[in-house]
Amino acid sequence: MLTAVLFFLVTSCETLETEALIETQMEETLFTIDQDVLIVDLAEDLEDEQLLRTEIVGKPASGDLLMLEDQLVVYEPAPDADENTDLFSFRLTTDRRQILRTYRIERTDEVAERHRCRVLLRPDYVRVAKNTRKEINMLANDRLRLCTRPGTTIDRIALRGPWKGEARLTDAHTIIYAPPHGYTGRDYIVYYVKLSNGRKARALIRIKVLEPQVDENEGG
Repeated sequence: MLTAVLFFLVTSCETLETEALIETQMEETLFTIDQDVLIVDLAEDLEDEQLLRTEIVGKPASGDLLMLEDQLVVYEPAPDADENTDLFSFRLTTDRRQILRTYRIERTDEVAERHRCRVLLRPDYVRVAKNTRKEINMLANDRLRLCTRPGTTIDRIALRGPWKGEARLTDAHTIIYAPPHGYTGRDYIVYYVKLSNGRKARALIRIKVLEPQVDENEGG
């Protein structure tokens, strides 16, 4: 009888600990964007918690979601959407708790008017032939407004990824990308830009590695 009571107490304690671990907390994050894509790091504000699992529980009504490794999510608003608002939800499980987080999106052009000094990075779409290296000028389609203060410059550029191939930054602020040998398919790079005035932004490079095109007129 005593053994049974002890077993019940131990089991109850374990159950309470488990329930405390999976207690769900509701959170909401608002993003106001005037860019083509929004990149969200799901683990960015978890501080000393370890993110164990992510699960999408609510898809956006009009935009698209791309889930990358390392808890990065890319949201692309629909260009022909009637509404300027959208939302999506994730269930995040850490080593301490479970979070049901809703990301609410508001698209507005007023942001551009309020922030004269901003970094506007646009996504890049790159095609690379199999087994070849390619230099990517990812800043060519970006708008780097360096404010009205003279001397504002690019302070730092950093990369996250690629997830398949290899990449390195050059002194000219370009990327040299090389796919794995024999690989064809998709790859991604996220790049981060920080200006000397402290403003930051990040954008996505979508890479498609293809079989090299053969010119039928060559070789007789």
